[in-house]
Amino acid sequence: MKKLIIFFAVFVMFCAVPVQAADPAGTAPPMVKKPGLVKPTREESDFLLKRPHLRCCISGHYEGKMRETHCKEMGSKPTSGKVTLDIDQGASCGSTFEARSVNAGDGKVTHFKGTVTPGSSKECCNFTAQSISGRDNVHLKGEICCEKTKNCLLKGQFTSVNCSGVTEMKKIH
Repeated sequence: MKKLIIFFAVFVMFCAVPVQAADPAGTAPPMVKKPGLVKPTREESDFLLKRPHLRCCISGHYEGKMRETHCKEMGSKPTSGKVTLDIDQGASCGSTFEARSVNAGDGKVTHFKGTVTPGSSKECCNFTAQSISGRDNVHLKGEICCEKTKNCLLKGQFTSVNCSGVTEMKKIH
């Protein structure tokens, strides 16, 4: 009889019970722990989807300008000009992307690989990218801010072997 009572007590102790997630603001939906269930409940999924800053969708065609602010080579003057950037992020707005930049002044094409992460505000995402073509070894970093995935503005800084500068572009499509 004693073994039966212990078995029953252990069984009850490990049964599924509703628990409230730790959420000081009280905005998270209640979560239910069920044995073997990994998929979030509909309420949990809806809660996460309503937080757009968790996903950074930056794919598209950007146009704008770049301005070199400092060049290392003697006699080399900083330049400025128009530039385009095509970002391909792949399916589901993942954290990695590839990009192709074209300098309108000299037609120079540079290919990049980079990462994107949520920024400090829900409309902005931070990015870093490294050139994978050419010999300039360009590093690009900055922020892309969008209003409802439209009206995106990219602001960034770049450094290369010879020069560094700033860029600002607007998403065209």
